[in-house]
Amino acid sequence: QKEAVERLSQLLGEHVKQYNEMGEKLKDGIASMEARLDTLGKDIGTYHAATSAFNMESHSFDSNVVRQHIGGIRSILEKDKAADSKYHGLHTAAKELKAHHTAQALNDQEKAKVQSVADQAHDVEVMAEKGSSQSNSLFMIMVVAVLVVGVLFLNRMRYYEKKHYI
Repeated sequence: QKEAVERLSQLLGEHVKQYNEMGEKLKDGIASMEARLDTLGKDIGTYHAATSAFNMESHSFDSNVVRQHIGGIRSILEKDKAADSKYHGLHTAAKELKAHHTAQALNDQEKAKVQSVADQAHDVEVMAEKGSSQSNSLFMIMVVAVLVVGVLFLNRMRYYEKKHYI
């Protein structure tokens, strides 16, 4: 049985190895086929442009079709140039804004305002802390008062129980 399991493992290993090699070959074949299809598409586009520009009746190239094709290429390049100039302008404006923002330092009056706001925030924090401690102390006083009233109430109940009034 051990030999059979080893033989089976060996056969499975060989099968996996062959399968991986075939997968790599298929992957390479598909990649080369895709490259050839791209080349074929470009060639067909070139032939289509040439045949649409060629006039079969006069056996000559139609200059209007060639001009239209060149005009189309020029319009694509102009649109790309316009978009590129917009992005360049946006990039320049962003640089200028960043440079202006970082170069602008706080003057003495602005620093005093910032310090004043910081002091006010600290004062509010101190007041909130005092209010919190005051409310905590009042809460403790109320708890103690409730406990005292409860103890007095229990003592009165014991007194009445001893006298058998209840």
